[in-house]
Amino acid sequence: MMEISFTNIMELFINICRFIFHYHLYDLLVNYWANCTFVKNLVGTGHSNFYHEIRYRFGATLHAFYTAFYVTLYLLDMSEPEYLKIIFANSMAYCIYDLYNIFCKTDDEPHRYEFVVHHTLMFMVLFLNYESPNINRINILCTALLTEWSTIFLNFSITMYRSGYGSTMVFKINKWLTLVTYFSFRIVMFAYVLYLTYLESNFFGVIATIFYGLNWFWFYRLIQSASKKPKKVM
Repeated sequence: MMEISFTNIMELFINICRFIFHYHLYDLLVNYWANCTFVKNLVGTGHSNFYHEIRYRFGATLHAFYTAFYVTLYLLDMSEPEYLKIIFANSMAYCIYDLYNIFCKTDDEPHRYEFVVHHTLMFMVLFLNYESPNINRINILCTALLTEWSTIFLNFSITMYRSGYGSTMVFKINKWLTLVTYFSFRIVMFAYVLYLTYLESNFFGVIATIFYGLNWFWFYRLIQSASKKPKKVM
């Protein structure tokens, strides 16, 4: 644990507000694209589920790519450590904005309470390690954030499946990429992260155990979904 100065708190608050505004702006742009007459004439009007899923998952996919890409650069010593403050602030902003979307803009999210646990704990861990001088703990946290690579494939799979493209070759290939990346990052690698976290801190180890339990829960649901007969687009 560490004490954050008032200046750092204000800097963090401003960055969180800035990123929340960015996510809202992205939503507005994606909504405009989905409702654009040119796009509907080009793609067709029979893809309402596809437009809905793109609008719902664009922010999550963007956050996943942004986070995974930059923590990968950091772990490869190709990015300045100072930039981690921006990465952490962005993820905290995403946690807040996604919870707002889940409770205020959607009625069909079946795992909303699991996301509450996930996002609340994620925000707390990032906040408590914001500007932490403990490099070992920061490296463990960044390694854990590599799990966001699997989120990119996962969101693409869900979008295609719920849009009726589950019988396409693209979906079948991405489905296996989703299972492989999810198992590799969130099950196998995170088990090692869990071990390292307990060596570093029992407090954060308990939180990591909750994350690991959620990973297994969602992996079980992935296996169930992968075994279902895909819907065809009308």
